[in-house]
Amino acid sequence: RKDSIIKREIFDNEISGNVEYISVETSLSNVYFQRWVSYYQYLLLNKSSINKVFITDGTDVQMLNNPFTEMETGRLYIGDEAEKTACEWLIKHHPHKLIQEFIKQNENKVLLNAVLLGGDVELVMLFINKLLTFYFYTTSDSHFNPALPECGVTDLGLFNYIPRTHFTDCLVHCRQVHTVFKSETANNVRWFKH
Repeated sequence: RKDSIIKREIFDNEISGNVEYISVETSLSNVYFQRWVSYYQYLLLNKSSINKVFITDGTDVQMLNNPFTEMETGRLYIGDEAEKTACEWLIKHHPHKLIQEFIKQNENKVLLNAVLLGGDVELVMLFINKLLTFYFYTTSDSHFNPALPECGVTDLGLFNYIPRTHFTDCLVHCRQVHTVFKSETANNVRWFKH
C-alpha cells in the first residue's frame, strides 16, 4: 500500500509557483478510485479556504495559463481527448451494465478524460461524491454477488457517465481547458497542456 500524494498549487492573481505536497493515507486497492477519495477528503477538510479548484494528474499535465481568473461560477471543467466514448478500450474495461448501456447511447460523443476536473469547490465535491457513491455501490454489489461486474478497472467509465448524466447543464470540455491530447503543444490560450 502506497500513500497518495496531493499536489496543491497556491495562486494569488498570477501563477506563483508555490507548491505544497501533502502525503495522505490510502485504503483502496484501486488507485484510480483512491485518488478521488483523497481529493474528496482534502477538499472536505479545506473547502472553507478554497473558492475554485482544479484537480489534475501530476505526471502528464502542465498548467500553461492561470484558469482561475477565467473560470465561470457554476461550470464544471473537464478534460477530453480525440476519441469516441464507444472506443474499444472503454467497452472492454468497464463491464458494468449501466456503463455499457451508457456507452451505447453516447457512442459518438467525445471521450472525457479524468486528468482534469475543475470548478467551484462545492460543485467539484458534488461530482466526486456521485462518482464515489456509484463506485462503492457497484463494488459492494459485486462483492456479495460475484456474477455482477464492478464499474471497471479504471475510473474512465464513470468519469464519462457521471458528467453526461448529472452535470449536462454545466459541463465544459473545450479547447480553452487544454491542448489537444498528447500533442505536446503549448500556447497562451489554453489553461493546461496534456
